Amino acid sequence: MGYLRLYDYLSNIQSPVFNQLIQSNDALRVTKEAVSQALISSYITQKFDCAKEFKNTSVFSSTVNYNGNDLIELNYPNWVVQNYIVGQMVTYTDGNCYYCYLNTIANDLPTNTTYWHLLGKLHDLYYITLPYPEFNVYGFYNVNDIVFWKNKIYKNKVQTNIPSHIGDLQSVNYANIPLNNVFPDDPVNGVANWGTGVLYGVTGLAPNAALPTAWAPGAYVVGNRVLLNGQIWIAITNNSIKPGLDIINWQPQSWTFGDNRNPQIVEAMVWITIDKLAPLISPRNQPVFWDKKYNEFLLWLQMCADGIVTLGVPVIQPAQGARIRFVSKVKQNNGY
Repeated sequence: MGYLRLYDYLSNIQSPVFNQLIQSNDALRVTKEAVSQALISSYITQKFDCAKEFKNTSVFSSTVNYNGNDLIELNYPNWVVQNYIVGQMVTYTDGNCYYCYLNTIANDLPTNTTYWHLLGKLHDLYYITLPYPEFNVYGFYNVNDIVFWKNKIYKNKVQTNIPSHIGDLQSVNYANIPLNNVFPDDPVNGVANWGTGVLYGVTGLAPNAALPTAWAPGAYVVGNRVLLNGQIWIAITNNSIKPGLDIINWQPQSWTFGDNRNPQIVEAMVWITIDKLAPLISPRNQPVFWDKKYNEFLLWLQMCADGIVTLGVPVIQPAQGARIRFVSKVKQNNGY
């Protein structure tokens, strides 16, 4: 599964029409989606982090290691009368998806909580909540502040140094003014400012899972989950430390219900893909409405690129793609 789901098309086009477009060959959809994604990226890639926005949407699996902001869908085969083993997931007639956590026999319905865990409704979306705020090169950080950056957790070692106006003048040109912070993964100064960081990942935590027991002083081993202040924590070392005091013994984990993709980008990609698929059936019979939507979204993308429209997509750090570029000298506040 890519950025889009089949379900994304159903709110814009009837299923029989869409099936005719792809000619019962879903590989055509995948091919044209790649073309649409490349087209959208060509408009906004100067300013916006397309790699973050266009992350794949996948079907939830309890065995996959998920990264921060990873998006999953609940979408499984229909339950039938048979035996199920731990780890299997099904969709039941009530429209919900269930996870088997205890081997069943044929008459154990998914609504039987002894054997099944309710994940959520069919086609529901969930994403991994970032464990800590994402690093911002323009932010202000004190020593020991914790950030998330490129799927690692870092703890700050050097307080942010905001240059003074006099310091800016020493840079001569605006383009030479240093950034407020060093990137955690900077190959030269990253370790000195942020350490090596700790990899982040979530495995085996199902959406809407039953909350673990509350943390209490004692010994814990790798993989133990506890609840503290409403947050689920997992032990990544054998330890007896209270969660949240450092980044090397515990990590916070949770799913957030909802879609973290930009809804305008989703709709734009749906209609661009539909327009790309249309000539495969009958170029002469292509509805004018489809062409209109295609052209509307191209105009909208151009407005996003020009900064006329504010696009809620992660921006590239440091900022790029300004409409006016300058390397003029830093202005003095007071001149006599």
